[in-house]
Amino acid sequence: MKKLLLVLVSSLILTACSGFGVRSEKGPKADGEFAKGQIVMGFPNIPAYPESKIIESYGQNGKFGVSSISEEELAKVVNFYAPALSRLGWQNSLTKNSETNFEYEISNDEFKGSVIINTAADGESTAISVFVEPR
Repeated sequence: MKKLLLVLVSSLILTACSGFGVRSEKGPKADGEFAKGQIVMGFPNIPAYPESKIIESYGQNGKFGVSSISEEELAKVVNFYAPALSRLGWQNSLTKNSETNFEYEISNDEFKGSVIINTAADGESTAISVFVEPR
């Protein structure tokens, strides 16, 4: 019974920490073109805020980016990222650029970049932008 409980809890933790990619071979080719509403092939495993909507992504020469939007409040999205990044092996450091703009500097053994979280242009949604490049 304890083993079953451990497996279930582990599964829930991993599910809550899903990312944009897992270097998957799904999605459009990362050839420098923007892919609307989906993630390009090979995108690194960076946490995606649950139920956020992918606006577009791109990839070229080992560099990747994605923009997404969430209906959640800014603080909730900002607070999600530190533990989620750490669980997926990303070192991270948060900077508050203004009351409505936060930036995580992120890195792992392969990539470095940033996750920018700010209030979207509509003043209600939260915009999330990710950019990474090889170290």
